[in-house]
Amino acid sequence: LHGLRHACSPASSPIRRALWTLALCTSLGLLLSWSSNRVLHWLALPTATRVHTQWARQLDFPTVTICNNNPVRLPHLTKSDLYFAGHWLGLLHANGTARSLVLELLRDERLAWFRKLSDFRLFLPPRRFPGTSLEFLDRLGHQLDDMLLACKYRGEPCGAHNFSTVSFPIFVYICFSFFF
Repeated sequence: LHGLRHACSPASSPIRRALWTLALCTSLGLLLSWSSNRVLHWLALPTATRVHTQWARQLDFPTVTICNNNPVRLPHLTKSDLYFAGHWLGLLHANGTARSLVLELLRDERLAWFRKLSDFRLFLPPRRFPGTSLEFLDRLGHQLDDMLLACKYRGEPCGAHNFSTVSFPIFVYICFSFFF
């Protein structure tokens, strides 16, 4: 549309203005013609679909891994477990006192139980603690039988026996993977 100022300029000669007007009208006509053609084509909703379906006889099943984000079941903690791993689990401060957030989250009888468990005044810790090993996590961690409500694969029932216990070095909890 920058040609409009040349077509309407009184300082230009009449021939020059006529040529600019002709060029402007031609360009505008071509723009409207081609644009309307594309708009009409778009409004016609042309569709070309080619489908080829091939049914798979058997799909490869990906490995399904179930993890519980809670590393331990609190009721299974012993005083020794809490003494040695309480700070690592985020339940105790480095000095062995209970974290205030933990005390706020626990309710009534669970709070009383935790206060009693975290009272180390008359506690004599064992000489050796095996550390936070897989056995420790397996003993205190959530079991698949408690988490798996139902399982069916290819129309057949499956259960905890179809899962394998796995652990990942970056996680602090036990996971279970399905291998059928």
